Amino acid sequence: LKNPLLAQISSMELFNRGVFGELNDSQKEMMDITLESAYYLKEMLYTLINTYKYDNGNVKLQKESINIENLIKTCLKENSSLAQKHSVKLDYKSLLKGDEKFIVIDKTQLRRVFSNLLNNGINYAYKDTTFEIVIEKSEGEICIAFENEGPPMDENTRKNIFEKYISEANKYQCVGFGLGMYLSKKVVEAHDGRITLECNGNYNKFIIHLPMTSNNKKKHIVWE
Repeated sequence: LKNPLLAQISSMELFNRGVFGELNDSQKEMMDITLESAYYLKEMLYTLINTYKYDNGNVKLQKESINIENLIKTCLKENSSLAQKHSVKLDYKSLLKGDEKFIVIDKTQLRRVFSNLLNNGINYAYKDTTFEIVIEKSEGEICIAFENEGPPMDENTRKNIFEKYISEANKYQCVGFGLGMYLSKKVVEAHDGRITLECNGNYNKFIIHLPMTSNNKKKHIVWE
């Protein structure tokens, strides 16, 4: 599934850049829509593949000392257009100091987790609200909180949010298949961390807790 999909995306990107001739406005609009759908399908496929790998113990984390602030900022930048489209303001704050910003993680795996939480938080947020992202140190852990304001989750969803195939997508007329949060939990736990959910009326807050280790003192690798 992956190889033909990537080939299709590459071909459409070439058309979109005008390699085979300039597109008119209507053609460009249609190509943009098709590409956006293909990118979303790619993310769903990679989520499915990674879930299978984690369930079967086939994932080996590639850990290195990373500036967690820079990684979060990269994910925020990638989701800024989606936030603008949904009229959601992204409010980012870090309370970390000095070497607290560096943590030993697999940046590729956690980048997927952060992007999933940002994407979900934006899609389910009320229009003209603020989505807050806060990083801080607490009791030997790095805590990254993602809090939005949106429709309250029902009790069953809150209880089972990190299980397979649990999704609010149909309820809110979105496309989804309920593996994103399950995979996020698997990734965080593979880092000896945990992910929790706090609900207060229309406010939903997901918090990722990652352990700080002595390995943080290794040579720092700057993640742009």
